[in-house]
Amino acid sequence: TLGTASVIADNRFGATLVEDPSPFPDGHAVAFHFKDDEKTGAGVAVVNTDGSGFQKLTPPDGCGHAAVSPDGKTIACTRSRDGHVVLIRRDGDRWLPPADLPLSTTPSDYLAMDSRFGQVKEVRHSYVEWVRPDLLLVTSHGSDGGKAFSFARLFLVQLPAAGRPLKVIDLSGA
Repeated sequence: TLGTASVIADNRFGATLVEDPSPFPDGHAVAFHFKDDEKTGAGVAVVNTDGSGFQKLTPPDGCGHAAVSPDGKTIACTRSRDGHVVLIRRDGDRWLPPADLPLSTTPSDYLAMDSRFGQVKEVRHSYVEWVRPDLLLVTSHGSDGGKAFSFARLFLVQLPAAGRPLKVIDLSGA
């Protein structure tokens, strides 16, 4: 037997959709993607595994597919309305406002990696997963808008830190 199931996040928080859970490394909480209703965009929230401490971390602006970093200090997600990767960092016991990762969504910035980027209107980053606290695995798509994806590429993105710029490594071409 797997144990007793318990619901920790559902429509009692006002959300009509709760999905894509990502647990914190210490098991105390879960980050997830939610929608307040059928008309608004998705957002990212956290809740303790005992069902307490529900907190929305982003506005309903299309953020979803959340992933908690291995150290539990950052949540990465993607925003569907513009294809950006968003980081939500924790400072002590409080979450800082979401901030866009400076990862380009301009196709010409990726032409050296794949000539097909010259044939699309934009790059949309859609899924993220942590490799380590400073390294993200990112699925990116050549797109002609919205969900009109033409092809996908897989990148490792090393986050910027003290004097070090953001670094993008093309895994699809490796």
